[in-house]
Amino acid sequence: PLARRIAFVTGDTLGPSAGRFLARSGCPVIEKPFTPGDIAAVLTALMEK
Repeated sequence: PLARRIAFVTGDTLGPSAGRFLARSGCPVIEKPFTPGDIAAVLTALMEK
C-alpha cells in the first residue's frame, strides 16, 4: 500500500495532537532543517519497503 511509502516533513514545532498523529502513523518524520543525506536516507528506506 501507498501508506508504507509516505514520509512527513515538518518545519514547525508540533502541537500535541499533530505529534500523536505522526507517532501513530508509523511513517518516518523528518524535521527541517535537514541535509540532503538525511532526506536521501529516508527516501532510500521507503523505497526498500
